[in-house]
Amino acid sequence: MSIAPILPCKIVDSKDQDGETLYNVATMNGIIKESFQSAVFLDLTASNFTALRILNTEFLSSISFIQACQTYTSFKSANTCKCNGDCSTNRCQCKKKDRMCCSKCHGGNGLKCKNC
Repeated sequence: MSIAPILPCKIVDSKDQDGETLYNVATMNGIIKESFQSAVFLDLTASNFTALRILNTEFLSSISFIQACQTYTSFKSANTCKCNGDCSTNRCQCKKKDRMCCSKCHGGNGLKCKNC
C-alpha cells in the first residue's frame, strides 16, 4: 500500500503571530483548523490541481489535519486490526484483505507483527 507523501491544499488565509506568518489551508473536503508555517509547504503551482484551484471555500466546514489526511488517503480506522499475535494468519483482518498492518494496528504495539 502506498501512502501519498503530500496533502494537496490551497492557502485561504494568513496571519502574523509573534513575527511569524502562519497560513490556513483548505483541502477538497474542508478547511484545516490548524495553522501552518511556510516551511511545511511544497510549491505545487506547476501541478495539475485544477479542482482545488477553483474550489469555493466559502461553505467548507472546518476539519482537523488528521481528518483531512484520512479523507485524502481513504484511511478508515475500521480497517485496522487489533491482533495480539504476529498477524501471520488470515485471522488478522489486514492480512486477510491483503493489506499491510499500519501504525494504527495492534494498539500501536506491533513488535511481534510479521505483516508490518
